[in-house]
Amino acid sequence: MIYRLVGGGILLLWSAAAGRLFTERQSAGYRVLDELIRLLEYIKRNIATFRTPIQSILQTYSSDILDDCGFTEIMRSRGLEAALDCGTLDIPREGKRLLQEFSERLGSDYTENEIKRCDYYIDLLREVSSREKERLSKNERLYKYLPPLAVLSLIIVIL
Repeated sequence: MIYRLVGGGILLLWSAAAGRLFTERQSAGYRVLDELIRLLEYIKRNIATFRTPIQSILQTYSSDILDDCGFTEIMRSRGLEAALDCGTLDIPREGKRLLQEFSERLGSDYTENEIKRCDYYIDLLREVSSREKERLSKNERLYKYLPPLAVLSLIIVIL
């Protein structure tokens, strides 16, 4: 009987840790998406203010969040489109699709059109980000407490 209790306690602790890890992973994707929106704002600002070439803009952008997942290194060496294709980002599919559309046409138009395109995709990505934030806030308690509750009910059934 004591082994069942100890095993149940271990399972309960493991499930609580797994729930917290899943919650953290989901919020990390949200933070990465927000950082990518900041990247687009940086690109827009440099195009509008200094008319800087795209490759120079990408070389000068720095972000701890994007550095941690290896995104900026790939972006600097192979470009934005290659960095988005490498699969190191854990962001919503819709956000990734929008960013890929943006990167495919980046640097292919006049300054005014590039700025308009940046504004358009920034607005779309902010909508995706707000929906993701809303979804995370709704499901945060579910992600944290469902795994331990499921294990607790399993422990009750076993005992």
